[in-house]
Amino acid sequence: MLAVLEDGISCFQKYLFAQDKGERRLFREARDWILEEDQEEPFSFETICEVLGIGPHYLRRGLLRWKQKQLARRRRAKARKSASAYHLELG
Repeated sequence: MLAVLEDGISCFQKYLFAQDKGERRLFREARDWILEEDQEEPFSFETICEVLGIGPHYLRRGLLRWKQKQLARRRRAKARKSASAYHLELG
């Protein structure tokens, strides 16, 4: 179960900005699995977290915060790059 959880989190983090169609699919599947609030399936995110003694809501919130920080960081980097390119054109 730990390996399943580690793989899901890894795909969520590794493929957040994926360009490849297959990698984007892996991100979406991991995201959907993490967000699903199902405790019926033996390998659902919530079931695995509960069995391992991890608060599923706590971990989910942490992963979503991580995602928001990464998105914000990427937006800032793109804004800086655009501003630098603009200044180079003017110079």
